[in-house]
Amino acid sequence: MPSSQIAYCTTVCALWAFGAWNAWECLGLYSDGAFFMTQSVQRMSFWVFDPARDYIYAITQTPLVIALHLGVTDLHWLARLYSAGLIIVPTGLYHLALARVRHDTILLAVTIAAVAMVFMTTSFFIVGEYNTACAIGVLIATRLASADKPRVADGVVLVIVATLALRTYETFLYLGPLLAGMVMWTAYRRWPIGGGQASRPSIGVAVIALLTILIAWQTTYAILLWVLLAVAVAMFWGMHRPASRATLTTGLYLLAAALLLAGALIAANSLIERLSFLADTIWKAREFWSNAQFVLMLGAALAVAIWGLLRPDDLRRRRLYIPAFCLLLLLALSPVLASHFPLLRPHGEEHYTARNVAGVVVAAIVVFLWARTWRDGAWLPAFAVLKEPAVARNLLGFSSLMFLAVLPSAIFLTTTWISFLAAMQTTVRSHRGVVALADTAPARPPYVFLADPEFVVSLSLAIRATPEDGIVIAPTSYNYNLMADLPDLGGFVWRD
Repeated sequence: MPSSQIAYCTTVCALWAFGAWNAWECLGLYSDGAFFMTQSVQRMSFWVFDPARDYIYAITQTPLVIALHLGVTDLHWLARLYSAGLIIVPTGLYHLALARVRHDTILLAVTIAAVAMVFMTTSFFIVGEYNTACAIGVLIATRLASADKPRVADGVVLVIVATLALRTYETFLYLGPLLAGMVMWTAYRRWPIGGGQASRPSIGVAVIALLTILIAWQTTYAILLWVLLAVAVAMFWGMHRPASRATLTTGLYLLAAALLLAGALIAANSLIERLSFLADTIWKAREFWSNAQFVLMLGAALAVAIWGLLRPDDLRRRRLYIPAFCLLLLLALSPVLASHFPLLRPHGEEHYTARNVAGVVVAAIVVFLWARTWRDGAWLPAFAVLKEPAVARNLLGFSSLMFLAVLPSAIFLTTTWISFLAAMQTTVRSHRGVVALADTAPARPPYVFLADPEFVVSLSLAIRATPEDGIVIAPTSYNYNLMADLPDLGGFVWRD
């Protein structure tokens, strides 16, 4: 079984290497990403169409906007920088979570499993804000589960991360209240009310936290100033008034919880305004099974979890992992077996389909980590067995296998994307005027699942080497409306 240090270093290095590769190959242009980038290029600024996603769009588009203001006109490099912004944020958050728990074998195993099961099987649609939302959930849960008591430094980190979560959209509709509950419970479990004046937050701190919800509800960027001010005051107070550190820490935790709850309210308000979209999202969530890699990973995790809960003593035996290992072997071989079993073929569009169930998986992981901190896990026999070093190492080995098993399908998708983008460039540069998607190579296997009909127009604009190159369209009303008002990219062209 791998040591914690080896498992941590291997996962982090592979995660960043894979992210750098995808950024270099402009994965951010997939689907909605091409539309978002061309809109930003046209405006020479951030492009946000939904206030409930302001923060996540702002932070991920920052490299692109900086490059635009520095005078970069090469769409190839702008696409790389845009992709890098989309990839760096969730990858960095997962790295922080892994770094925090690298000395705790069980927490490290759970975090590696979360990265493999959620991020690696749903992040091909990297423009989706759910990638960051899930990473935030894992980071907050691991930080709380690994702390022996609330600390000022943790409180500051929680407030900063919760601020980003404030406008990160639909996943926080349920992750927000769950994480807020874990934050508040953590803040009070060591310093219960009645333990002395210094052990509980002042009424003023509670009022500020409640006002934060109202402020967050009514404003977009002003809340950032409030949070930065609160963090600055907290750090100054903590350095100069050690006797008040307990009150300060609890106040920061309460502020973070308020921000998480505000994020849930903002997400709910945005979805209520678009009930038809919400209904469609819920209905399509049942199609998560079409993402074979996610299903195989989920099946392997559930096999171990359910068996371990029902028969905790079997956690000491490696036979418990045999059914899960078979599923992981099938997962690792899925790109090879896809020619004979089409259901196993990795598909980029199915990463988006599985996003909601992936969010539920993150919520389950949060619950697991929360439950493990309750009475130090002594209330559940499985937790007691997991404390044994040999058992913990077995679980870490299993989670490491999960991560390694998903890499072949992820690599397969990226190489397919590279070929698809080359085929699109050939099509665009060999035509003039408008060309129907159905008449092009990207509309046929193996690229048919990568050519998003709704945004193929934007992708055509993003990869043109000259303003006279062709534009690919698909028979959708969305594209025809878009054709009437195409972004004017001026002197921006794709240079190889």
